[in-house]
Amino acid sequence: MNNTFKIFLAALLAITIGACGDDASSGPDGNSKTLGAKVNGRTLDLTSVSWGYNTVNFFVSGSTSILPPREMLDMSIDDISGPGTFQFGGGNAGKATGHYSPSGSTKTYSTDGGTVAGQVIVTEIDTAHAKGTFSFTARNVADPNDSVVITEGTFNTKKF
Repeated sequence: MNNTFKIFLAALLAITIGACGDDASSGPDGNSKTLGAKVNGRTLDLTSVSWGYNTVNFFVSGSTSILPPREMLDMSIDDISGPGTFQFGGGNAGKATGHYSPSGSTKTYSTDGGTVAGQVIVTEIDTAHAKGTFSFTARNVADPNDSVVITEGTFNTKKF
């Protein structure tokens, strides 16, 4: 599957699930969905978070708002059947992919590129919740000399 299609698919899933009211707020049972990280040392405040896991593929996506201009961060893992450590890039099974888009810009940064660019540690995962940490370096898809460093990434998602 080509990278443009993967980005389109992740965005479509995020918009579809996000439109169903899946966000970073707490529900009546106290459960919440959170995604956070630092981008080049600056805290990224993601207020709209979507996620999904079908026992094979996992994704989590967040943005600073529903409408543009907004910053967006997403991450996916292929061939995941349970907790573990997964590398960004590299092209292996269980590969993680990360993307970041800054607010008010047409730039897209991605870990797609063939070299290992970080890792995600999934500590808990099933179809009702997922939890873990991540960090990665992503390169501008139009200019490989331009990159961002994503650190202190965390996700903790639960279905209401």
